[in-house]
Amino acid sequence: MIRITVKKNTIGYLIFMLLLMSSGGVSSSDIPEQYDAEKTIVKSQFLIDRSASGYAVHIVKGELDDSPGEDIGILWPTSLYIADSDGRVKSKIEFEWHEGIMDPRISIKKPGDFEIAVCSGSTYGALDKFGKPLWTYRQDISANGMAFGDLDKDGRNEYCIAANELACLDNNGQVIWKKADDYYSCVEFLISDAGSYIVTANHGSMVKFWDRDGKIIRQWQSKTKLLEIHFVIWMNQINILTFSPDSIILMDLNGEELLRYEILESPTAIYGIKGCQVAFAENYNCLSVLVKYASYTGKSMLFIFSPEKKIIYREMLRYSTGICTIKIPSHKEEVLLVGDGAGKVNRYSYFEQR
Repeated sequence: MIRITVKKNTIGYLIFMLLLMSSGGVSSSDIPEQYDAEKTIVKSQFLIDRSASGYAVHIVKGELDDSPGEDIGILWPTSLYIADSDGRVKSKIEFEWHEGIMDPRISIKKPGDFEIAVCSGSTYGALDKFGKPLWTYRQDISANGMAFGDLDKDGRNEYCIAANELACLDNNGQVIWKKADDYYSCVEFLISDAGSYIVTANHGSMVKFWDRDGKIIRQWQSKTKLLEIHFVIWMNQINILTFSPDSIILMDLNGEELLRYEILESPTAIYGIKGCQVAFAENYNCLSVLVKYASYTGKSMLFIFSPEKKIIYREMLRYSTGICTIKIPSHKEEVLLVGDGAGKVNRYSYFEQR
């Protein structure tokens, strides 16, 4: 367990840094940074598998097996681990997918039953809960990603692939409709009580909201070129999390920026982003963001923002894109799970000094 409360601008911090660097060759970018002396983020190990070669791509929570209670699903590029809330692996599922999988995701249909969507790679498609292929879609397109979810709430998923066309597929991978009038840089589903929409952005930074039949409901021009769209609930509203080459950006569903945080120390331009709200304490809902850099750097960076949109924690991690919040019996509030390189997931909890 690591707890660091030394502030950057103190003599103690400088001495601490010199000791670390002289003893282990640790660079300043690898040291977690706390920005509030009264509120401390505590880091510990959730899971480690030294035999694993891949990094955590996604982390999800839900009832994944036949036993009652919430499970933690950790998706690696070629497998799925189902673990309990203490990080003990209950089962492992190897994917029977011969092409490279860069972005596998889970869709839980009902307790103990789920599908695994292959949302990036040379072939798009879906696997069953045993890792066996259900269907695949064209290998002759250069796509920018796939979104999925139950748009019409009939118990079966729909899928949309963004490329030089927007293709909507049914749960068997068959085309429902296509829009070949644009080049789509990203696609995501917005499924809420207020309605379900397919949301796209094109290379001209036009954001469009579509219904499940392919009709445009509304659209607006983004000030930032959107290469990814992720929906996160924070401060009781749904927001869009995205990025520019050097900044984290949060905007509302009309494109108004709510937060822009420029990252001054980065190994490369930002290549991807994911995030979620974490309720570290009562009335203290933070926004946690995991920034991905180019894979050759081997680096990702974790940021945590307070409800006042102030940075309270920052840490350079090994390459990963997995981030999720969970409740565990030993903690009253939520904790944060974040991948940290090959076979490793960290756990972050909250400590407020009294």
